[in-house]
Amino acid sequence: MPLTGVALSLATLTSPAQEAAKPNPPATAAPKEDRTKNRGPESVELKFKLPPPPVLSPEEAVKAIKVAKGFKVQLVAAEPMVESPVAMSWDDQGRLYVVEMRGYMNDVNGAGEDQPIGRIKRLEDTDGDGRMDKYTVFVDKLLMPRGVMALGNGAIVAEPPNLTFYHDTDGDGVADKQEVIGGSYGTAGGSRSTWPTLPPGAWTTSSGALATVSASVTARASSPPSRPRAVASGA
Repeated sequence: MPLTGVALSLATLTSPAQEAAKPNPPATAAPKEDRTKNRGPESVELKFKLPPPPVLSPEEAVKAIKVAKGFKVQLVAAEPMVESPVAMSWDDQGRLYVVEMRGYMNDVNGAGEDQPIGRIKRLEDTDGDGRMDKYTVFVDKLLMPRGVMALGNGAIVAEPPNLTFYHDTDGDGVADKQEVIGGSYGTAGGSRSTWPTLPPGAWTTSSGALATVSASVTARASSPPSRPRAVASGA
């Protein structure tokens, strides 16, 4: 049989199914669209200048706050007495514990967030005019503290992953004793948990249900409550 006949025979042995299974020849790639042709001019001339927002004094800022009828806003504390405040809690003596997260986003790269420069201040109104006029650094050298709750002779501080109960045993406004009551706070994933501003007593739950603190009695500076319990409950 001539070689041409062999070639013809091999071709006729191919079934229609086999023909369908053959890979299609590669399609010719379509030319890429030029997405830069409508991006606008390289430089833009501003026809007007936006003025920077005005820097308000604490008193001016209070006046700019709008509240419902029957309510009013009073200035209690401002810089330089407090710096970078993110949370606060009142105790039963009218003193105010304030979280200063001084390491948070000092620039666009978040430089300094790994430095223990956060702290808790305790503010007092010594003359009864409603404005804080005295402060002490209650706890210093904290790494990105998130919240505080006044309790007994001190306060519980949220510094993920720890919940720590700080005590002021001699009444000088500076914590001199501490105990970790929870070691997995804010570790259930997602954003770090925030802290409640509710008064102590009964059960208090932080946002995200990441930790719960139980105080069995009402906080009293002269009679510290029993040790609170921290219970991890999952996000």
